[in-house]
Amino acid sequence: MNVCTSKDDSNDIESLAQIRLAVKENEEPTRKEMQKLQKERNMELKHLLEMDGKSDNPTLYEVRVFIDKQLRDETQMKMEKRGRVFVEIGNEACRTLNGLENEIRAYFRALKKRPLLLSADLPHVLDDGSIFCPGDEKGQAAAEGRDPYSKFWSVQNDEDVIQTFQKSSDFFASHNSQIETGSKGNLQLKRPSILIHVMNNSAGTNSISSPVYLEGMPNPKETTAMTMLSFYSFPPGGIPDPDDFVLFLKEAWEPFDALGRVYIANEGINAQMSIPSNV
Repeated sequence: MNVCTSKDDSNDIESLAQIRLAVKENEEPTRKEMQKLQKERNMELKHLLEMDGKSDNPTLYEVRVFIDKQLRDETQMKMEKRGRVFVEIGNEACRTLNGLENEIRAYFRALKKRPLLLSADLPHVLDDGSIFCPGDEKGQAAAEGRDPYSKFWSVQNDEDVIQTFQKSSDFFASHNSQIETGSKGNLQLKRPSILIHVMNNSAGTNSISSPVYLEGMPNPKETTAMTMLSFYSFPPGGIPDPDDFVLFLKEAWEPFDALGRVYIANEGINAQMSIPSNV
């Protein structure tokens, strides 16, 4: 489903370019595009880390993300097991569940459309100053089938996110204040850190409840026919914020596997769509 806004003529070059970008956004990225995106992300991250290193006060959180094995298997993530996501202090990811999930999905692109279930813990600093990575246990611990994430707390809403990053800041200050500089300086943390374990949210629950109209809906992928729709509307007063309305329509229509093209402008809406007939 491609929904775009147009303030002027929808057939001009700029509008056509926006349409192509909207279409491209919903396509799976090629290997070349993935490499380009990763390079751009690495350059941006390098700049942020350089700025962070020049400041007496940290400007970044270090979020160590661990992807559950079952989720990796389901999404065919062969190489990506864990990663470090750096989040600017004060960023939306430190305040909202949606913001934190978006940061994780931006790093692990295979999780783009997956409902996630998050849990968190404070870092465990080893004698050499490194941070212990859960899931790395070998030998007896692995043989006994211990769950390295059993002490992680659940992160299910915005308040949980805020408290999680506050715990990270408190631990950072407390830990470094107990470590003397000099010979033990390498044991100090460079920035506040937090551990995040990511699982598949099999129940499909998140901070936003599922709309009533989706309950008991047939699987649109099992349809044997499509219904064509074409409509337009110019409501009194127009559409005050076309961009917000675009996001609303994308979220509302995504479960239906709707296809087509929809134009949104301040004046109104014009749409040509096809919908699975079984929904």
